[in-house]
This record gives sequence, structure tokens and C-alpha cells, in this order.
Amino acid sequence: MGLAPVRRALYSAALGGRTSTEPARFERLDRWLALLLGVPIGLLALGTQAMTVSATARGPISGLGWVGAMWSQAFAFLALILLGAAALTASTGTRWRAPVRGAVVFGVLAAVGLDLLARAAPIVTGTAYSFHAVAYFWGAWDEVRRVAASILDPQGLGGQILLLAAIVGGLVAFLAWRQDPVVGHDRRQGVLVTVGASVLSACLACFPPAPAQVPVSTATEPLLWMVRSARHGSGPMEEPPVRHAPELLPPEGKPPNLVIITLESVGRYVTSFGESGYDTTPKLRELAASSRFFDRTYVTYPHSTKAMVPMFCGVEPWASMRPVDSWPGGLRAECLPKVLAEQGYDTVFFRSAMGAFENWPELSEGLGFQEFYAEEDLPTEGFERANYFGYEDDILLEPSRAWLREHGDAPFLMLYNTGTPHHDYQLPSRYERIHFSDDDEHDRYLNAVVYVDHFIAKVLDLYREEGLYEDTVFIVVGDHGEGFGLHRERFHDLSMYEEVVRVPFLLHHGDRFTGVESTPVSQMDLPGTALEALGFTQTEPVWGSALRPEAKRHFATGWHVNRAAMVVDGDYKLIHRFGDMPDELYDVAHDEREGENLADAEPERVEALRTALTEWYAERRRWARWMVAHTDAPEGH
Repeated sequence: MGLAPVRRALYSAALGGRTSTEPARFERLDRWLALLLGVPIGLLALGTQAMTVSATARGPISGLGWVGAMWSQAFAFLALILLGAAALTASTGTRWRAPVRGAVVFGVLAAVGLDLLARAAPIVTGTAYSFHAVAYFWGAWDEVRRVAASILDPQGLGGQILLLAAIVGGLVAFLAWRQDPVVGHDRRQGVLVTVGASVLSACLACFPPAPAQVPVSTATEPLLWMVRSARHGSGPMEEPPVRHAPELLPPEGKPPNLVIITLESVGRYVTSFGESGYDTTPKLRELAASSRFFDRTYVTYPHSTKAMVPMFCGVEPWASMRPVDSWPGGLRAECLPKVLAEQGYDTVFFRSAMGAFENWPELSEGLGFQEFYAEEDLPTEGFERANYFGYEDDILLEPSRAWLREHGDAPFLMLYNTGTPHHDYQLPSRYERIHFSDDDEHDRYLNAVVYVDHFIAKVLDLYREEGLYEDTVFIVVGDHGEGFGLHRERFHDLSMYEEVVRVPFLLHHGDRFTGVESTPVSQMDLPGTALEALGFTQTEPVWGSALRPEAKRHFATGWHVNRAAMVVDGDYKLIHRFGDMPDELYDVAHDEREGENLADAEPERVEALRTALTEWYAERRRWARWMVAHTDAPEGH
């Protein structure tokens, strides 16, 4: 039948379904509506997409690359406008014309507003949030609202949305409720053609030809990406094994005490040992001179509650965003505090941040600690907040001193779980700030690392003052690092680069342990290392020890489901992103900044490591799904 009827139908749809015989004033009305809605919103949508791409691209983008990067947003916007045109077409000549016009205005504004809100994550963090991330945050809103408030600037993206709504809404409000006369004519062709074009545009928007430098997750329009990523949570499940602790042979005589200091958000890269060039931890460096320092220590899961599991249970946490490990019965593991309590140790967990977030008291109990103290239990007078989660770490010193004086003569395990270097890095006002970076947020973070370095020295002084220093084994370890744009990613939950997944780890007991160990180890080696340092012997080697490292692969995954994972195999590390970006292979023993991707040069190594990594991850996801389905979550989770 040729293209003429199609052109007429599209033209009719664009004008709300009218024909040339209808009064001209109604044609002008909808033309103004299209201009007032389409032009500013289209420019805003494309502009924010360009901002998102610029914030997440891993390298320069060519002209054609920009076409692929903008593809999804352009077609998504076109689909939205065509859908609105179809609604106007269908209502032409009916009494529903005015309400439909108002609904189209509201719907377009709401969709674009949600789009802008969804872009806060990639613009600020360098990473797009998936459906499961948003679902988790929505379900735990009371806990994560402080995090969201720190990312969503009400004078930034939120202000843009309100301004857009006010301007466009005001301009079209008088149009939305004008009643058209009833005109009888056939609207079906215009509606069908326009809906079909809208569906086609939406399909094209779902699969952008993103250039290799841009993640598919940020090249895809945010709301469509959430729809695409929803499938990542489904799949088979499998009951995981119960992870038993080793049987022990005790040392002769009274064993030493054990103090573990976990460093919140401190990776090796930003310490005085790293390649950043910042001398942020001179006191830790001084301590390392008389300690065994494990130079290549890797995390298994860069998220604070999850990191407690490998560090105290010698096993991996469940590969789920939900804090199943913190739910009653959710660990299915026997951990170091429980093992030591059975050997006569008193065990206590001190935390400077709140306990309510992600069920820290339940996690502490599951790990086997006999006592737990968090922000809610500690005196706060004279101390200042360090971030939205808690207070500065000095709040732990005197309460832990009081505990030491009261607990008796039994050996003890004491955990200092620091929190000062956590986002949003609010330094105490009495702290004399050092200038490290022109980026204010980065500078505050590095100063928070300096603060926690001083805290470590204060803890050691406390034990000297109490006469316990010589009889105590000290372990200092980072839970994960923090990204500040070295690889276009900020924070830690999804980054698999060295600045996030490689952490400081040292063992100190007088002059018993010295030197630097360069063989890769992981946080899962901490329990076995602690037992060996305390003089205990495992009858069967259940937990590995960093003091006797084995040549093996070390796996890790990000907090978000099916988004990023890595495997370290000797000198090499593979980062796999499940189709979001091409695989990356680095010789991290000689390229700590991960500047040269060797994936194209070594395809056989990439294939072997990818196969091992995806098989490992698939099994962990099957276990995690089973745990989520068969573990009772606390109220509110």
C-alpha cells in the first residue's frame, strides 16, 4: 500500500489523531504540548546520559562510540513520546481527551524524574544500580536512607527534577484540562502504528551497541537496565555444606591474648605501603617493621558485614546482597570466636558504628562472640560523629580498657571494628587536617585513614599501660579498600581493582614474626594464622594459614548480583563483569595500578580463569539462593 498511509498515520498521531479538517486551534494546542514536553525533557535526558557516560567510561570514546553510548537513551525517549502520542490519538474526539492529556504530561515527567534519580548512582559512584540493588534498598530503607541522602543531593538531581516539573507543569497545566469537542473519526490506524513504533523503539533501547569503554549497564537507559537486570536473581538453588571448624591441640601453658583491629574501608593502596604516594599510615608502617606483613592479601567480598565471615570463619560469605550471614542461623559455619571460647577464652566485639544496620549484634552472636558493644551501648559525650553510621573510633578506648580490668585472668579475644574511614568521612573538629588531594571528599577520606592510623597506636599504648602488650598477639587487617576514580569507580561494593580488593594485613607479637610475605593470601587465612600465632595446632588443616601460604587461586565477588567477580592466580588477576564490559587481565605482581589489560594478548589464560571463576560464582549463587529461601530474616528484612 506504500508509505503514504504510514506517513499520514504517524503525522496524525503526532498531532493527537486529528485530520486536516479539524479546527486549527486544536492542532496548535498539541504542537505546543509536544514542544513544551519534548524539547526541554529531551535535552535534559540526553544531557544526563552524556554525564553518565563521561563518569563511567574507561577511556576516550570515538564519534561512533558516542552514538552507541547515547543510543539507548535516545530510543527510550522516543518510545516514551510515541507512547504519549498514542494515548492522545486514542482519546481524540472523546470526553477523556483532557484527562488523558494531563496523564500524558504527568507520566512523561514521572518517567524522566525516575530516570534522573536512577542516574545519581552511576554519576556519583561510577556504577549503575541493578533491579536487585534497588529492591534491597527499598526493603531496607530505614537502614540505607542515610547512605541515599549522602548520594542524592537535594540541590542537585532532586532540584533539577522539581525545577523541571514546575516549569513544564506550569506551562502545560492550562492545556491539560481544556476540553476538546467530540469529533467522530477512525483513530485505530494512528494508534496501532504509533504503539508499534513505540515498542520497536523500546526494544532498540534495551540493547545498545555500547563501545567497549562504556559499561552496558550505564549505556542502557536506567529504568530499562533495571528491567534487564531483574533476571539475575533467578536460577537453581542448592543446599550448601555446613562449614565446620578444625579440631585443635592446645599449646602448653596459658596461650596469649588476641587483639584484632579491622580497618574500615582501608585498602593497601592508600596506606604507606601502597602505590598512591600518600604517607597516611606511618605508625602502621613502623609497626610492620617488627611484624609479619602479608603484602598481597585479598578480600572475598568488599562489603563490611560480609567481610567478617572470611576473617573470622575462614569461609566465603553468601553471594547475596541480603545480609543472610547476619540472620539467625544464617552462617552455617563455626568460627574463630566460638573455637577460642571453647578453649577458655573470653571474647568481646567493640564497634564504633551503629549495631542496627545489617544486624551486627546477630552477626556477632553468629560468629561466636560472647559480648558485643556498638554505638548504641557506648558513652558518646566528648566524641564526634565520623559518618552517618557512627562515631570516631576513639570512643572504643576507655570502654575496652574498663572491660580489660574487669574480665579476669582468662585469655581473651578482643575485636576493635573501626569505622572512621567510612563514607561520608566527617573528621572530628579537633583533628588537624593534612592536605592530600584537591578533591575534598578524597582528602577527607585520606585524613580519616590517618586518624585510624593514630587509633592503632593508641590501642597499642593502652595495652602497654595495662601490662598486657607482651602477652598479646595483634592482628591488623583491612575489610576492603575504597575507590576514588583511579579506574572510574568510587567506593567499593562493585570494584574488583587492587585499590579495593587488596588490603593491609599484619601479625605482631613482640619479635616473633617479622618479614614480608609476597605470596597471595586472603582474608580467609586469618583464623588459621591467628590459631598458629596463639600456639594451637589443627589436627586437620581446615583453615589455611598465611604463615604457610599455599599456591592457590583466590576468588572474590562484588556485593551486587552478577555484576563483577575476580580470581587471582599467582601474578595474574582476571576481572569478569558478566557481559557488562569485556574481561580484564592484569599482571598485578608487576602492574599494581592495573594500567595494561593483557586480555587480548593471553586469550587462553583468560578462558581458563573465566571458566574457573564462573563455575565458582555459579555454585556460590546456588548456595546463596538456598540460604535466602530457607533462613528466617529478622523483622524488617
